[in-house]
Amino acid sequence: MYTKKKIQAGDLVIETLYPSFHKWDAPEARRWKRGLRSKANRAKNDKTARRRALLYLAHNFRPDRASVATFTFSDQWQPRSYQEVSGRMEFYLRKLRIRARKRDGEPLKYLYVIEHRHGEGRFHVHMVWNIPMGEKAAALALWPYGTRNNQEMKPLERDASGGVTWEALAAYLTKEAQEDRPVGAYMWHKSRNVVFPKEETEQVPDSYVLRRRLPRAAFVLEHEEQDRPATGGRYEYVMYRLPVQKMGQQSGKKRQKPRRK
Repeated sequence: MYTKKKIQAGDLVIETLYPSFHKWDAPEARRWKRGLRSKANRAKNDKTARRRALLYLAHNFRPDRASVATFTFSDQWQPRSYQEVSGRMEFYLRKLRIRARKRDGEPLKYLYVIEHRHGEGRFHVHMVWNIPMGEKAAALALWPYGTRNNQEMKPLERDASGGVTWEALAAYLTKEAQEDRPVGAYMWHKSRNVVFPKEETEQVPDSYVLRRRLPRAAFVLEHEEQDRPATGGRYEYVMYRLPVQKMGQQSGKKRQKPRRK
């Protein structure tokens, strides 16, 4: 038997497959099974910060209601530390929450990173939030730390198939996350309602092959596998994106014919 693990975040899916452990396994079998499991987990967790950001984004933000914003600070409001940036962002986000409650809209969701290493070395913020482009003017007008013309808000980028390029966005947001970060400082800041997707685990037969069980029209982003014919063991890892649903299209359900009266 093999262990299959699956994480689905919106239209993004990550699956891993490796040999299951049994109490009757010999010591040698346990060693190579542990090795295959480690390789599968390393592939899944490669560049952990970027991968976690990717899953947070794909799982929590609807492509039709989310956007990406960049905030800068004028000279008089230029922060001197990460802590000052965080404090000013919290003040701004509080104003956005109040606005959302008054409009009886969807609770504010966000994930943002603080940067200052590139360009002129000035602090600035990149944020993904569940504010659509139609509310751009109102959202940017609440920013009190710089002129509105210097703030940016753009829709999520998509590829030729119409899918959101979550991988590129996660890489962009975490480009400074690993370096020059104070001890104890968070890699990113997020609202409490931005949650991590759950991982599903199931046992599958030895003949199970991930790449042969992908949904129709799935777009494979990454795939890795290794066989060990001598021991009969292997591991496999795949990350793919589900096909973009067209308006009015039903997934996995057949349209029912109307009954004749």
